[in-house]
Amino acid sequence: MVFKLIEELDTDTEIDWWNSNRERVNAVIRVFNDWQTVHRFDEWEGGVVIAKAEACERYGERYDFSGWLYEILGDIKDFVKSSIDDSE
Repeated sequence: MVFKLIEELDTDTEIDWWNSNRERVNAVIRVFNDWQTVHRFDEWEGGVVIAKAEACERYGERYDFSGWLYEILGDIKDFVKSSIDDSE
């Protein structure tokens, strides 16, 4: 299995709404990294990662996420989906 761990984003920007948005994405990054290292690419847990990423995207639509945050979330979803598809 190929791992794709993602480093958490800096939340010490001195801009509260940036920090808040980044912390939301960090929560998804933590679940994503755990899915690989703790849950060993479990299909059900992968669905949880995808759901959390999609919920974060919906939050971002309302609270003005930057495009690069969407890219991170999209990369997470794509990696999980391809890993689950490969395991079937």
